[in-house]
Order: sequence, then C-alpha cells, then structure tokens
Amino acid sequence: MHKKKMKNKYLVGSYYIDIIKISFLVVIGIILFVSCTSTVQIAEGALSSGDFEKAIESALLALQEEPGLVEAKQILNSAWTRANEQWESSIAQYEQEQDVWEMEKAFFLYYKLFDIHTLVKDAGRSGLNPVPADINERSQIIKDKIVEKHLLEGAKLIMSGTRNEALVALEHYMRAKEFDPEYPLIDNKIEKARETAMARVFVFTGPDTNITLNGIEMIDNIEKGLEQLDGVKVVRVPNRYAAPIDDNHRADEFAIGHKANLMLHVEPDTSYSVAVQKNSTVMSAAPWKRETLKLVALAETNIRYVLINLENDTIVSEGSFTVSDSDDGGFAVSAILHESLKKSINLGEGVEAKDVRVNLAPVGVTDITLAYKLDQNDNLDIPDYATGRSLNVPAATFGTGEKITLGNYDHPSELAKIADLQNHTFWLFDGVAYDTYGDGQLGFQLVYEQRFESGNEGHLTTGAYERALYKSIETWMRQEDIKKNMMDSFFPSFYKNTLPKEIVTKVSSLF
Repeated sequence: MHKKKMKNKYLVGSYYIDIIKISFLVVIGIILFVSCTSTVQIAEGALSSGDFEKAIESALLALQEEPGLVEAKQILNSAWTRANEQWESSIAQYEQEQDVWEMEKAFFLYYKLFDIHTLVKDAGRSGLNPVPADINERSQIIKDKIVEKHLLEGAKLIMSGTRNEALVALEHYMRAKEFDPEYPLIDNKIEKARETAMARVFVFTGPDTNITLNGIEMIDNIEKGLEQLDGVKVVRVPNRYAAPIDDNHRADEFAIGHKANLMLHVEPDTSYSVAVQKNSTVMSAAPWKRETLKLVALAETNIRYVLINLENDTIVSEGSFTVSDSDDGGFAVSAILHESLKKSINLGEGVEAKDVRVNLAPVGVTDITLAYKLDQNDNLDIPDYATGRSLNVPAATFGTGEKITLGNYDHPSELAKIADLQNHTFWLFDGVAYDTYGDGQLGFQLVYEQRFESGNEGHLTTGAYERALYKSIETWMRQEDIKKNMMDSFFPSFYKNTLPKEIVTKVSSLF
C-alpha cells in the first residue's frame, strides 16, 4: 500500500511536469508569433513612409525569426527594388551637377545604398543580387571628383585676394579635407585661405560729446578684446584721432594704406551723474518705512557703430546700442523712518517723563513677537532677548566704542571698511509703543542699548547720536568734492573697461 501511494504520487508529479512543459512551449510560440507580427508591422510602416533602410532591416529580422514568412518577403523585395531604383536615379542626377554642394548628395546616397547592399548580402539573400563592393568602388570615384571640385573652386576664389572670397574658399578647402584628410598639401591650402580670410580691423572712434579724450583711450582695450576673437587681427597705428561717423576724415584710405580690410567706427555719446539715492520700502513686520541710502555714480553711453568692408567700400553692419553702469563704492546704509509721533514715556524713578520719538507697533503684537518678526522678516539684527526696557539695538561705532566722524574720508569705499557702519540700519526714533491687548493702553520699549551715558538717559543719548550720524552721512554724500572723487574713480574705469567689453561683445558676431 505504501509503494502504491508513492507510485501514484510520482505519476501525478510527472503529469504535472508535462503540463508545465506544454504550457511553456505554447507561451514561447505565442511570443514568437507576436514578435514576428510586430516586426512585420514595423517593416510595413517603414515601407509606407519611404524609409527603405528600416523596411529592409525589419523585414530581414522577421525572416530570421520565421524564414518562410510571405509578408516579410514581399516587403523586402518591394523595399529593395524601390530603394535601388530611386537612389540610383537620384545619384545619376546629382553626379551631373555643376554645383559641388549638390554633387555631394550623390556620395551620401551611395552611402545609404552601400548599407542596404551589405545588409542583404550578410543576410544571405543572394537572389537580390547585392553588390556592396561595386557600390563602394563607385562611391570612391565620386568622392575623388568632389574633392577635386572643392579644391578647384577654392583655388579660383583665393586668387581674388579678397576676404569674402577667401572665406568661401576656406569652406571649400575644409570640406575637401573632410572627404580626404590625407590629400597632399591640403593643410597648406587651408592655412593660406585662413590668412587671406583674416579680418584685419582698423578701429576708429568718433568723439564723445562729453569727454573726447576718454573716447580715444578706450580704443586700446577694444583692440585687445577684438584680438581674442578667432579670425581677427587688429591693425594698430599711432597718433589716431577722433572724428564723427558721418565725417571719417579719410580714415578709410588711411586704414587701407595699413592693409586693413575692415574698419570699425564707434561713436560714443555719454551722459553721467553722481547723486545720492534714497529708496523707500514698507517693512513686513510693521507698517513702517525703511529707507536705503547710498552715493551712486552713473554713466550711460549711446553708441553708434558702423563696420565697413574696405575692399568694396560697403557697410557690413551699422546700428546703435546703449551701455550703462553704476558704482556705489560698495557702501550703503539704511534707516527705519520715524512716523512723526511723540509720546510721553516714564523712564523710571527719579527721572521725569519725556516726550520722545515713537513708532507704533501693530495692534495686538507683543514686544517679543515684533522683535522676532523684525529679525526674520526684515533682516534686522535684533538681539536674541530683546525684551524689557530696550530692544538693545547697537549703535554704529568704530568697533572700539568710539563715535564715528566722517571728516577724514574721501570716498564711499573707505566708509565701507568700517565694519560697524557698512550696511548698518539706523532707527530714527527712540522707542516703540505697543497696544498689546487692543484696549488703547500703550506700553513702551526703548530702541537703543545704553551705548553712550548711563541709566535710562543712555538709551536716548544713543538714539540721538544715531540720528545725527545718519544725517551727517547724507550731508557728507552731498558734498561736491566727495561727488567729484566718486566720478574721478568711476568714470575712467567705465571708459577703459566697461565700454570696450560691451562694444566687443556687440560686434563680435559681425566678423
């Protein structure tokens, strides 16, 4: 009984294994059928769209999967016939073209023809008579003809000696090298064409209606910028002078005499100013205004330009553009403006109440909440525990506690070196009034820490110092000698660096 059970179990197991085998073969058959059908569909779609290469490749793949597939054979024969007939017809036409660029199309069709002949031969379809070696031999013949024709066209053009013709000749020589990198002396021909095609530029500047001398001084940097461009040489001459674009003072003849083939004439017209800039924005934490203060030198130049081809006396390009730049010496400060409200504040025992400058906090906001929001939302450096009697805002000093005086400074960049002053924010009021519960009962908090003097009076004294310093900075900025120093520092750099760079960037695509 025991043996019988084992035998039955074995037989059941064998039957189960046979079922798995049969199922596996069915699945494989389905996959092959679906795969073959899909490949035929791809081949048929490629044939319909005129993609003969893909049609032939897909049909061959389908036949590899199922050698007797009739649809694949039909697609293969049709794609093969149509590709050979159409491409051979086009090749015959392109081979007769006089334009070498059109003749090249024959070579590229040979390339496609070679690919399908190689595919069919490698697949063993000799009945289609694939001849890749013959196609390759014919393609080499037309390739040599294309190379010779490019070289001939280049030689004709280079004989004129003009830049424009040399540029086209260079294209022909470079193309010939692509087809035959080992052609004798091809690199010499390319180098000669490149030298002849070189843009030899004479830079001529018109007078600036404001500062003529600076207009001349910027030429050297324009020339240095142009020399960084591929294919450009600068014709440098001494003792140049400025003239308007509309009257070049025979500069074209002068440039030709120095073997220039292009003349770039630029005429800048510059306006400039130095002014105190004050911009105001509404803060986030409270509806107060924050003002930025800086001294700014500004220059704006409208530049007319004309690029002349001296070989045929024609204008290559002309137009105008604007260049502007500014400088603040790297120095700026800001201030939270006072809202013109005064309130009587009790400063403590033994001290009389005083009317001091106050800004109102939003109703319902506590001192801690306001301090946090000013720090997070408005980028004010509020001490971590700005509560109690004062916000403890520090004053701007030399860093040693010494008060700042401005008499020994001549330029904003010098003030920028004072760490406690650079980007400092001045609070132009003494305290903040809070209506924390919205009941009209105000509580007060002073702004500044006890930097100068002791006791509660020290808070007010520090605030008064800050207001005076902010006002003195603006007064300092408005002095004519400070403005002159600002312009004397900024303007030469604008002409010698900014303008040349922008001019070169603008005209670089013209060469």
